[in-house]
Amino acid sequence: MAAISSSPPSEEDLRRGRACHAHAAVRGEVARDASTPSYLLKRPAYDPDSSVRAAVARNEATPGPVLEGLLQDSASNVLVAAIRNPRTPKSPLGHMARRTDLPPHVLEALRTRGGSNVGI
Repeated sequence: MAAISSSPPSEEDLRRGRACHAHAAVRGEVARDASTPSYLLKRPAYDPDSSVRAAVARNEATPGPVLEGLLQDSASNVLVAAIRNPRTPKSPLGHMARRTDLPPHVLEALRTRGGSNVGI
């Protein structure tokens, strides 16, 4: 029989549990928290709830590769949040500006973020 630890869970253990919580609002809190370690932001970047994915996209602690992945999202709120994040690499924004299937408000976010640097 394994010994049961009497020490309380660490903040990281608690945050990890909240990142997998059944309620999107709780997962979103973890995604918005700038002190969430970058490795914990990878999972909510694939959350079924677009508001959680958008929170990851807005978080400036989110790693560039995760933000690049979020630029492929089908939800426009996620796209706009990723575009506006200053940590999102500019290179994929230029490719994105050439897409013809983007809603006008997403194109406006591209213009606002990168101007002529993103090919618009």
